[in-house]
Amino acid sequence: MKTQSTAILIIAILILLQPSLFAQIDHFLPDKAGEWKPVNRFVNDNCTVLTEKSAFLATMMSKAEWIHRNNEVVAKPVGFDAQVNFTQPCHLVVNNSAYRGHGYLGEIGIHFQLFFLNSDTREEDVWENYCPTFSLDINNPIRDISNHYDETGFQSGDPPQFKQPLEKALENLKKYYNVSPVEKEVVPGVRIYTNGYLLVFNPDRPEYWIPVTVKEVMEAKLAYYKVKKEIDEIKNSKALKEWAKLGFVPENNVRVSVYEMIKNEYDSFTPEELNSHAYYKGGDETVSGISTREEGWPVMRFNPECWDRTLPPSAVQFISMIYKPRSKYELDDFYKSNNNAYDYVGLFVNAMPVEKMGELIKKK
Repeated sequence: MKTQSTAILIIAILILLQPSLFAQIDHFLPDKAGEWKPVNRFVNDNCTVLTEKSAFLATMMSKAEWIHRNNEVVAKPVGFDAQVNFTQPCHLVVNNSAYRGHGYLGEIGIHFQLFFLNSDTREEDVWENYCPTFSLDINNPIRDISNHYDETGFQSGDPPQFKQPLEKALENLKKYYNVSPVEKEVVPGVRIYTNGYLLVFNPDRPEYWIPVTVKEVMEAKLAYYKVKKEIDEIKNSKALKEWAKLGFVPENNVRVSVYEMIKNEYDSFTPEELNSHAYYKGGDETVSGISTREEGWPVMRFNPECWDRTLPPSAVQFISMIYKPRSKYELDDFYKSNNNAYDYVGLFVNAMPVEKMGELIKKK
């Protein structure tokens, strides 16, 4: 709760600051030549072996240089400085044993620091803070294009005999993901998803997603909710006894558990449907949201065999990024709505040669 309140406070401050920031801007300088400015932002810690970290930084910098050479918006920056930051989180993979990563995680962030004439000093200035930013994720293929199944784990007040069964059922449930449908296969190894993300990978490796049947995902849900039902029944029974001591008896204590509702859904599927590919659609009329209709997002399992483990962890095997090209109308509207500043992020995305991005992936 404290973290959420802090985040809200920061956003509120930024909103209040925004008018004053623009008030200092007489006008932007779209014709002023800028620079490509790589900056080493790796934290000096003991997350990984130093030699591996150095190798990974060198690899990331080489990928950024590829972008510098191949994207005309940043090849010769005009109207902004392109500050390029390299970051690496300490954790190597997401907190889910169903996803076993191999490569180090990283991020290349490009900050478009716009030039402007300062109305206070009447001198040329650069917008170093709150500037438009674009980022590329390294070796994190499941981020943004998928949502993994997760539910409440064991709580302090739960009966202790259910701790292991619940954790086991939950860990099994986390194997499953709802994955955005593929919109377009640009070239082998470059894939665009319908939710506006692009993933670059080695097409010679096994597919990173494995389709899941209705039977698989529904039985994983049932296993989890069966344990939850048993926990809730014991806790509810205990609560009733405590209320009875106080002389309070609820009029109606009959509840239909999530387990029973999902079990009814499971029983309604035919054997053929149970062996069909599963799809999830939020807001569906069912509790589980699972059906055989090819609507919504397909349900998948991550395939760890997609990683080439003969390569060092510092090798780049996946690159992902937001990919939402802007139309002329959107670029013009941005210009009019932002004090005559160009949408450099939009121009950058439009200029990205996605059909060539397979060159960024390490292959044998």
